[in-house]
Amino acid sequence: MFCDFFDLCPTGLLILLLFSSFAISGYAQGSTTLVPAIITFGDSSVDVGNNDYLATFFKADFPPYGRDFTNHKPTGRFCNGKLATDITAENLGFTTYPPAYLSPQASGKNLLIGANFASAGSGYYEKTAYLSHTISLAQQLQYYKEYQGKLTKVAGSKTAASIIKDALYLVGAGNSDFLQNYYVNPLINKVYTPDQFSSFLVGIFSSFVKDLYGLGARRIGVTSLPPLGCLPAAITLFGQGKDECESRLNTDAQGFNKKINAAASTLQKQLPGLSHRSISYKMFCDFFGLCPTGLLILLLFSSFAISGYAQGSTTLVPAIITFGDSSVDVGNNDYLATFFKADFPPYGRDFTNHKPTGRFCNGKLATDITAENLGFTTYPPAYLSPQASGKNLLIGANFASAGSGYYEKTAYLSHTISLAQQLQYYKEYQGKLTKVAGSKTAASIIKDALYLVGAGNSDFLQNYYVNPLINKVYTPDQFSSFLVGIFSSFVKDLYGLGARRIGVTSLPPLGCLPAAITLFGQGKDECESRLNTDAQGFNKKINAAASTLQKQLPGLKIAILDIYTPLLDAINSPSKYGFSETRRGCCGTGTVETTSFLCNPKSPGTCNNATQYVFWDSVHPSQAAYQVIADAVIIQGISLIG
Repeated sequence: MFCDFFDLCPTGLLILLLFSSFAISGYAQGSTTLVPAIITFGDSSVDVGNNDYLATFFKADFPPYGRDFTNHKPTGRFCNGKLATDITAENLGFTTYPPAYLSPQASGKNLLIGANFASAGSGYYEKTAYLSHTISLAQQLQYYKEYQGKLTKVAGSKTAASIIKDALYLVGAGNSDFLQNYYVNPLINKVYTPDQFSSFLVGIFSSFVKDLYGLGARRIGVTSLPPLGCLPAAITLFGQGKDECESRLNTDAQGFNKKINAAASTLQKQLPGLSHRSISYKMFCDFFGLCPTGLLILLLFSSFAISGYAQGSTTLVPAIITFGDSSVDVGNNDYLATFFKADFPPYGRDFTNHKPTGRFCNGKLATDITAENLGFTTYPPAYLSPQASGKNLLIGANFASAGSGYYEKTAYLSHTISLAQQLQYYKEYQGKLTKVAGSKTAASIIKDALYLVGAGNSDFLQNYYVNPLINKVYTPDQFSSFLVGIFSSFVKDLYGLGARRIGVTSLPPLGCLPAAITLFGQGKDECESRLNTDAQGFNKKINAAASTLQKQLPGLKIAILDIYTPLLDAINSPSKYGFSETRRGCCGTGTVETTSFLCNPKSPGTCNNATQYVFWDSVHPSQAAYQVIADAVIIQGISLIG
């Protein structure tokens, strides 16, 4: 895209920059090139035609592209003529350019001078390429491995090894990640700041360089971001009618560049023999002038839908560890002798595999959706399940148990796993994780993981409100204080075991749960205000406790995730979220059904379309309602991720 918006001035800029940091000896295309080969990865700023061979709209294989190129024909370059990498190749002594790897020219002796793997529309973030149907950076690296094999066949192993070691590697990416994703996608820019998104991209960059180094690269030049706010399309789209560079975008670019320079310095210290140089933002401003084109506008108005960051190096946290009750249990109770199970239809009917998973829902829980939003492609397993073993433990584990709560007796009455026992299982998990990942990696995972706690519902609904041994002795306010005291002790214990990022869900509007209306509403078909008041009182206390804990425990990030407000809003304004039923659950009559008690395969009256229902059964929200909750929670919990 640079060539669409920046017209190169006649200067040896890139070669001068590269000469300042690379010790180049006399290799040749023949005997006159300063490096034996050039290997290129990235986006449209360096793509020389790979997209010509893809089924994508991101192409430049038609006029007027290429009109000022050597043969005056389109070549797949997003420019009127040569790219900066072409000019760099000429300055290094090359008389022909390394071919696009997907082109027929990338064969035989042509491979001796390198290859270009770049793909317009790609970026550091894998989903950027996925949405544009182009070649992700990860796939470009796979093609490079394939290239190495072909090169060995052409040149022999000794010469191929020498070419690989002494070649110049160029990487140009990041533009599409911001311009085609971040700035136009509220699923990202409403959740993550530009600084956080930059950190995410730079993390991927570091992993890519390490992988490239592992494959033999020792001389790597990486372009920074240009002044994004000076691109004509950026001025048009984000300039609010002003005919000048948009400073906010330029600030974002400078922030990214600062991070990638710091990462490069770190990599150079970590990787013996690595020579590395970033081509800077200022150099683009000083040496490149704007040229008119509207291509980027076309790209920016393409359809974008980001589903989440990819697992592995692209998740925003390394693992998710979950404790709590049925609101977050993903199947632990399947392995217990308890009535509190959801391992039978119609539970799970709208889940990915359309089978019951032990979740008390028709589909995904809010924690599942949150995991996807954070980039996970699989969910941390229920700790008691067979899946909780080996490498699956690297992404965390779920210790929650339906029927449990802060108060140990709540779990005792339902024969489920108390919070104290969940913590014991977590200690056991840490030992298993260390065996799988090694002590250093395990410690890093434990420190940087996101810890989620969802409890308190069962303490009130299955214990306090129905147990005269408690409700005749303690007021709701006193019982809340008791529970919050347990919560504080639990957080301190978790902190002592290494947790530093903890998200805790509030209580929902208990008086609006269909079962609560049936049991405590005295025949009225409306939310029971007394129970909602109790929930609000508890939420106020747990927020205050969290603030105290954050002051007491150095390095702790803790957030109380308000699920009360978004769920109550969905109940009070259902049409805003696409709901039509708020007073009963989808399963059976929807007024008393929960777990095996009446919500089962033989339940009469179960609805056909749960997306219209706020509640799945008489206690638990539907997947559609959990989506509303997850959307609110991810924004509230942003402080835990940064």
